[in-house]
Amino acid sequence: QTMVTDPLTGLLTRRAFEEEVNEAILRSHEKQTPLSMIVGDIDHFKNVNDIWGHQIGDVAISEFGQLINRTIRSGDFAGRIGGEEFCILVYDCDESGAVRLAERLRTETPNIRLGADTTLDVRISASFGVAGLRPGEGYKSLFARADSSLYEAKQNGRNRVERSKKS
Repeated sequence: QTMVTDPLTGLLTRRAFEEEVNEAILRSHEKQTPLSMIVGDIDHFKNVNDIWGHQIGDVAISEFGQLINRTIRSGDFAGRIGGEEFCILVYDCDESGAVRLAERLRTETPNIRLGADTTLDVRISASFGVAGLRPGEGYKSLFARADSSLYEAKQNGRNRVERSKKS
């Protein structure tokens, strides 16, 4: 029995997430249902760990994961695909709808209070990249476009959402 959910966040592990995504993409192409992907990560996460310690870092990851879980719809799913990197598959939703979801997550993230049980009040922000599935496209290409949009968001100052460039 391989682990399907990440213990820190309750979200899918990378492998489980990728399996689900591949199925959803096939379904989307078959039924011609729109589908989008959001990649998000916590800004300056290394600083959180370095300044506040790994315990606070773990709380940040856990809380951010729970925020994602609470915010997405029942037909969507999310995975923790790296240290502080998360991915959401938004089913039956075009790129604009996914951008709105990412914006909601972005504006909610600073409301997460880390170290609330101590005298610390650490706040975090997050950046997001969004891409809508194109005809005939597979997981790798879709992920690469969402991920490069995330990179754009980081380059453009963080705490923002960028969408895939039309090409």
